[in-house]
Amino acid sequence: MTWYTLNEDKTVTALPNGEYPKIIEFKEPNKHVGHDIINNQRISTVFLHFDHSLNFGSTTEVYEPILFETMIFGGPNDDYQRRYHTYNQALEGHNNIVKAIQEDKDPDFYFND
Repeated sequence: MTWYTLNEDKTVTALPNGEYPKIIEFKEPNKHVGHDIINNQRISTVFLHFDHSLNFGSTTEVYEPILFETMIFGGPNDDYQRRYHTYNQALEGHNNIVKAIQEDKDPDFYFND
């Protein structure tokens, strides 16, 4: 399994085979893309450190690992989950979900997929 680190510029770097992120990296604030609480629903978007895609171990030429995830805890959307390839996608996704929850809409309301 390949592990990744989140750089200060919000890009990710694959670690050499057999290397793991430092324990402190799992707790660093930069791991958090977004965190909001709206109407007793906690919306949290974080960097995951390893690929969470269904294509894990894919050998296709064009492949991006899924390294970010938004989850909702509590309320009517408890356990909602959405994943992303890049920091920018995760930030945009987090903001879309926050906006939808603020407007009492489905969390996927602002996504076009």
